[in-house]
Amino acid sequence: MIDPELSAAIAERKIQEIKDTGAEIVVTSCQQCIRTISGYARKNEIDLKVMDITEVVLEAMGS
Repeated sequence: MIDPELSAAIAERKIQEIKDTGAEIVVTSCQQCIRTISGYARKNEIDLKVMDITEVVLEAMGS
């Protein structure tokens, strides 16, 4: 993360967009997005599960 303030602002906007959809789980292939969104959600006590696409595939395969 090069600019923590910018990263936090982006995470805040993304979290609001996610909340507006009513989603409880977010899936992404971007590792930085996983760290940023899950960190922001945890810090602000927002109940949100952030998963990598490979985790979803693994669960779907029954592993």
